[in-house]
Amino acid sequence: MAQRKKASKKTHHSNLSSEFKKLGQNLEINIKSAWHSQQRKKLEAQVGEGLNKLVQGIDRIYKKSQEKDFDKKVKQGLFQAVQKANKKLDQVHKKWEKDEKNKNN
Repeated sequence: MAQRKKASKKTHHSNLSSEFKKLGQNLEINIKSAWHSQQRKKLEAQVGEGLNKLVQGIDRIYKKSQEKDFDKKVKQGLFQAVQKANKKLDQVHKKWEKDEKNKNN
């Protein structure tokens, strides 16, 4: 009878190990699939394009701001707008992190 219990424990241990191995393989497959998905690539391209346009716009504004006749109020308004955009981006980032954390729990 003791041998049956040992054999049973080994079987459960073996089955559990096997399931963890399958879980690891499935996670790897799904992560790779998500990473290589067209949806992720399309989103990445859109974000990249948007950031490039933003950088170009900021560069144009920055160059104009170097002109002597650029109004001090405009510079202050630009500073406030960029500061506000940074705060919003920080909020979005924190929300994404929170959402991802909640998804994983």
